[in-house]
Amino acid sequence: MRVLIRSTYSSNIQELHDICSPNHRAYCEKWGYDYVAVKYDYNNYNNVIVDELNDLASNFSKYDVVMGIGMDTLFMNHNISVRDVFEPWDSVLVAREETGWWPLNNDVMIYRSGKADKLMERLINDFDVWKQYPWRWQPYLWNLMQEEKWVRDMVRMVPAKTMNQHPTHWQLGDWIVHFYNMSIEDKLANAKNMLNLFPDGKPVWKQKMDGVRPGVI
Repeated sequence: MRVLIRSTYSSNIQELHDICSPNHRAYCEKWGYDYVAVKYDYNNYNNVIVDELNDLASNFSKYDVVMGIGMDTLFMNHNISVRDVFEPWDSVLVAREETGWWPLNNDVMIYRSGKADKLMERLINDFDVWKQYPWRWQPYLWNLMQEEKWVRDMVRMVPAKTMNQHPTHWQLGDWIVHFYNMSIEDKLANAKNMLNLFPDGKPVWKQKMDGVRPGVI
């Protein structure tokens, strides 16, 4: 199975890229996945988002599975493969957001080539519908899931614990932690702290106390 893991970032989160991208790359190297981090000018989000979606979709012809992952994420358990989460019958996978009233987060998604194309085409064609929404096509995807059966049939929504766990709920052994709903400074601090505690993607904790209270997340 040919897998691409693809992330995006902009100049205002360059430091976050420098911290989190090596983690993404190390995870991909373990499993033999390709990895790419694409830079966009998100200060002009509506001017680049359609190009970004087109670029993502262009990979469907080269890979069996494409995973999009935000730069404010870390793979915290490298023992879990994409295949472990993405079932053979899945077309599109998205995770819940479980820290407030909003139900879904599109910053970590998995797509199967040949099956996800119709959804991506719909998102691109309906740019004028969702371009003024908060979080842009994230709420639009939710709306489509409520209003159109073919989208509900195509998109499987999994618990946040599966691949979109906020650090306030993350537990050792969870696959991915996502630093959403916080400032860039807090994203950086959380990412550095978690990598200091768990630097190699192994879900074990071997920190010595040495008479000092160990660091906490």
